[in-house]
Amino acid sequence: MRQNIDAPTPGAGSRRRWATAAVLLSLFLAAMDSTIVGTLLPVISGEFTRPALYPWVMSAFIYCSVVAAAMGGTLADRLGEKRLLLAALLLFLAGMVAAALAADMPQLIAARAAQGAGAGLIMVLSYTLVGRLFGPGARGRMQGLLSGIWGLAAIAGPLLGGLVHELLGWRWVFFLNVPLILVAAVLIAATCPAGDKRGTSVSSPLHLPALASFCLLVAVLLTAIMLPAMGVKGGLPWLLAALPLLGAVYWHNVAAKPAADVLPRAFFTEPHLRAAALLTALAAVALYGSVTLLPLYLAAVSRGATLTSGSLVLAAALGWVLGSALCGALLVRTGYRTAALCGAVLLAAGAAVLAFAPPTVSLWQLVLAQVAIGLGIGCAATTTLVLVQNSAAAEHLGRYTSAVQLFRNLGAAIGINTLAAIHLVQAGHGGDAAGAFQNSFSVLFALTVVALLCATGLPGRARVRAAMEAA
Repeated sequence: MRQNIDAPTPGAGSRRRWATAAVLLSLFLAAMDSTIVGTLLPVISGEFTRPALYPWVMSAFIYCSVVAAAMGGTLADRLGEKRLLLAALLLFLAGMVAAALAADMPQLIAARAAQGAGAGLIMVLSYTLVGRLFGPGARGRMQGLLSGIWGLAAIAGPLLGGLVHELLGWRWVFFLNVPLILVAAVLIAATCPAGDKRGTSVSSPLHLPALASFCLLVAVLLTAIMLPAMGVKGGLPWLLAALPLLGAVYWHNVAAKPAADVLPRAFFTEPHLRAAALLTALAAVALYGSVTLLPLYLAAVSRGATLTSGSLVLAAALGWVLGSALCGALLVRTGYRTAALCGAVLLAAGAAVLAFAPPTVSLWQLVLAQVAIGLGIGCAATTTLVLVQNSAAAEHLGRYTSAVQLFRNLGAAIGINTLAAIHLVQAGHGGDAAGAFQNSFSVLFALTVVALLCATGLPGRARVRAAMEAA
């Protein structure tokens, strides 16, 4: 039976509060690092030679964070969240220092890759550790708080990045994170319980071939998703041909060893987990697709002021924060299905405005659409994560949490790249640019309708109560 820091030991409440604060700080820094550099890319590319490499400052971070997050849960279940989170913070710290001291573009790209790997692990481990610290009755509220951190980071990252650059220079964007990372590491070392002392670590050794083949499969899948939007021609057929081969290699490594599975098989065999996985991915498609395409659409119809684009991103981020907080507070009373349906309806409503509104639609209508999409992913992300964690055995909590993050990352990649590729293909064949965007938004709306169907496959309030009683 899982032990819990909730046990009435002296000082347990204070330790848990400090541990939670450390986890929140770690997640905020990791999430903010994924957005803070975007506003600095023009400055950075102008300072270094070989400016053609500047897209890899972001791409290296994304690749490494997705792959690290995919394997983070498996490593956490074997090694314990605390020691792995400390290692991730040290890797993240090393990447920060290396980026601040980078002398050329290749060094900066390598530093961003290290930051991405550390951030990917931090993101998964933060959700997993909070799942350990709090039982099913409090997980909704706490995971809602963590999901809201993403929205705050989306708001704070670009603002702080621009401000620090204006006052001190872009290198201080990385230097100023160093003491904050050290504070988080010290707090985690002092207050977080060690997994191997609480009976939650899996005793079976790591199956390295399975882990390596899964990471390669994820990397190739991510490349296949991102390649069309990059304008690279000729490589996609080879990647698509490689995917089933890599999948077969991974299955060969885990077929007879269920404990070696990096992605739990329950996501394919259990209907409610399958629905949760699809809903997680589709909600991410809606959010990231809309915030990526909508500013470009406004520019195409000559309404693309920087302030306008920023207000749309801000609206989605604020909606995410609010939706996460409300869903986390009400999940125990509403149940998974009701909360997920509310989120899916909001996603579909926001996407419908984008798909069917005329080019003359007012800015306020677009802002409200983005608020609805933000509210929707806040509800959907919190609901699916709590459902998955409450469905996992204690010794597999890391793997199940990591799977949720993987589905969210893949959904974000599809939203950013695949929908953009649909637009580029249509516009490249002589089509009207605004019309091509509308077609992409129509695809987005259709996907939110699928998300609505997925939400109906989640269990209701009885399942929430059962999870609380079993804790």
